[in-house]
Amino acid sequence: EGALFEIQGPGSCETIRSVSTDENGYFEFKDLPEGRYIYKASSLGYNAVAGVITLRKGQTQIRFLAFFFNLDFEPFFVMGRLNTLS
Repeated sequence: EGALFEIQGPGSCETIRSVSTDENGYFEFKDLPEGRYIYKASSLGYNAVAGVITLRKGQTQIRFLAFFFNLDFEPFFVMGRLNTLS
C-alpha cells in the first residue's frame, strides 16, 4: 500500500495537491509554480515526515526522497519529482 504525499503553498496553509504513491513509493507533481512548499508524507502505521521544498525560478524539477519508520523501525520510503510549469 502506498503513502500519501501532500503539499501546501506557495502562500497557502491549505493542501493544494495530494497524491498516493505507487507500490514502489513513487509520486510526481506536474506544473507547479515556483515558490516554497510545505510537504507531508504519511502512511498507515508509520510516523509522518514533513518539511519544506523550494522550487526556484528556472528550475525545471526537484527530485525528492524521504524515509520514515513504523514502531518496529521497519523503513518505508517515498521518492518522486516536483516539476515546474512548462
